[in-house]
Amino acid sequence: MKLQFVDINNPPRPSTVFNNCEELREALDNLRNSGALMFELWGNNGYKLGIGLDSAIGCVQFSGIDHDPPYFMALANSPVSQESHSFPMNGSATEVRNKHCLPSTTVYQIACYFLETGERSPEVEWEEV
Repeated sequence: MKLQFVDINNPPRPSTVFNNCEELREALDNLRNSGALMFELWGNNGYKLGIGLDSAIGCVQFSGIDHDPPYFMALANSPVSQESHSFPMNGSATEVRNKHCLPSTTVYQIACYFLETGERSPEVEWEEV
C-alpha cells in the first residue's frame, strides 16, 4: 500500500507519498525534530491516520478519509504524560488526553503497520471517540 502525507497546518508542507516503512520513518523523524505538529497519512484504501507528533510524544487517530465516523484513538499502554498534551493544528492548540499520548516509537510502529496493511495496529488498544 502507499501512504500520502497530508499536512493539515497552515501553511501546509508539500504532500509526499511513502512506499515503505524506511521512507516513512525517516520522514517522521524529520517532522518530529521540527517541532510539534499534526498531519494525516492517507492510505489508498480509503482510511487514514491522523497523527500528532512532538519530540518524544505523539497520538494517533484512525478513521475514514471521508471524515465519517467511527473514529478510533490509540490508547497508551502506560501514559507518557501526566497531563493532556497539545498539538498545533491550523494555528490553534488541539488538546489530547494523556491516555492517548504515546511514545513516538509506538507512533512509528502504528504508522508502519498501517502502511503495510491498511489496518489499525494490534500492538495497541483502540478507543472509539
